[in-house]
Amino acid sequence: MATIKDIANLANVSSATVSRILNNDKTLSVPEETRRAVFNAAKELNYTKKRKVTKNDFTLGLFNGILCSRKSMIHIISK
Repeated sequence: MATIKDIANLANVSSATVSRILNNDKTLSVPEETRRAVFNAAKELNYTKKRKVTKNDFTLGLFNGILCSRKSMIHIISK
């Protein structure tokens, strides 16, 4: 799997620049040519962004035959 470093090497820019471009940072001022190079490198390397897990995400699991969220499981287990 391609990384931001791989894209940076292929596009001849820093990994910070790649990150900011891929995250659509409006405060970053780079030439359109650089943006295109980063997106082309990402496409060439089949880069896919990892989804960040947030505290609002819940994992469902089976616990003693009852379907419950992670919060419920923690509550049950801690008793």
